[in-house]
Amino acid sequence: MRKKVAYYAHSMRKYNSEIEARELEFIKSNFDGNVICPNKDLGELGSIEPYLRVVSLTSAVYATEFRDYVGSGVFDECTHAMSLNIPVYVVRLDKENNFYVLPLMSIERVYTLSTTLYGRLITE
Repeated sequence: MRKKVAYYAHSMRKYNSEIEARELEFIKSNFDGNVICPNKDLGELGSIEPYLRVVSLTSAVYATEFRDYVGSGVFDECTHAMSLNIPVYVVRLDKENNFYVLPLMSIERVYTLSTTLYGRLITE
């Protein structure tokens, strides 16, 4: 039996930060299987395509936002997962600083002049 694998889609601006560590720990504690962190497990692969290939092999994607937006890479990873019917979950913080998860309903491109503030994750 193959073990389930999830992918942690997040902004490169969070790499090697406390929030990255906290989000990854939360995802690992809420997913019954292995979690791939592109920063920790894959490194810089040059273009989005290798990351999309990894997303294709997962059973779930957990995405987080940066300043209420996602960058073009997370946008592409979420869009790719949704096109393959892989569930995408959005990890957010509540007012008490506790993480919670909502299913991603849709995603929209909102600001194409910035690769960092590129899209919005729609959960309800």
